[in-house]
Amino acid sequence: MEEKNTKEKIFDASLELFSQKGFNNTSVREIAREVGIKESSIYNHYSSKQAIMDIILKTFEDYFNSFDENKNHQMDELLDSDPMLFYRMGSEMFRQQLRNERIMKLFRFFFIQMYQDEMIADFFHKHILEEPLEFWTSIFSRLIEKGLIRKEFDPAVLAREYYAYPMFLLMEIFIQNNSFPDDELDRLFEDAEQHVEFILGAVRV
Repeated sequence: MEEKNTKEKIFDASLELFSQKGFNNTSVREIAREVGIKESSIYNHYSSKQAIMDIILKTFEDYFNSFDENKNHQMDELLDSDPMLFYRMGSEMFRQQLRNERIMKLFRFFFIQMYQDEMIADFFHKHILEEPLEFWTSIFSRLIEKGLIRKEFDPAVLAREYYAYPMFLLMEIFIQNNSFPDDELDRLFEDAEQHVEFILGAVRV
């Protein structure tokens, strides 16, 4: 594996500290100490602590957008070939995200910071709540149109039911653990799968 350069080390050290202590309670000196460099050396790579935060958010915005592109690319094909298995793609994407240590740290940081920073709250609302709910609402609408889900159900409500429970399980992990234990993540996936099976079983035609 290629060794990280100093800028990448600063990125990862900052994300780690922000996810543990929050942005306001993390100093540039602490970041430098975590990386093993002088505080002044941080400014050779980032103009300020806020600049580090801006890059972190931009990196993850690009990451989430790439998932959106993949979902849109696969949506029509999967819905036409085997619609009731489509949710498996969403489940697998969620699994991939939670196996990404950076993503998990970002989620934990959001839960710490969003009540202190309007920009973080807006980012969380757009990329973690609003966009996924819009996407899954469109999916359940298509399933209703295809006659695979009963028409009396509101697709927006189904999207919330589908998406909200895994988010609850994720918050539960963060409350109970300082790290991301594999057994807890495995339990989350199993519980989320059972929840989806329950929803689909209740609304299928």
